Amino acid sequence: MFSISNHAELRCRQRGISEDSIERIFENADCERDIGNHCTLIRVSQQFAKAMNLGYLSQLAVVWSESHAQVVTVLFIHENARGRRYRAKH
Repeated sequence: MFSISNHAELRCRQRGISEDSIERIFENADCERDIGNHCTLIRVSQQFAKAMNLGYLSQLAVVWSESHAQVVTVLFIHENARGRRYRAKH
């Protein structure tokens, strides 16, 4: 199991994201990216989600704090300039 910050709980409620979805991201994540302040963005790539029939999970990302050992926030990855910082550079 994992710990969720108050901020992450609020964002989950606002964005309609269940704890089950967060758990599925942790189980199936194939992309991790250091985003600073001891935090890592964890997500499922589109290719992997399609191959494993995981539906919308490729559109979600979890920010995990190693120093606090908890989920900091949960967000939707946008396919435009807003989401570029959370996608890997090829």
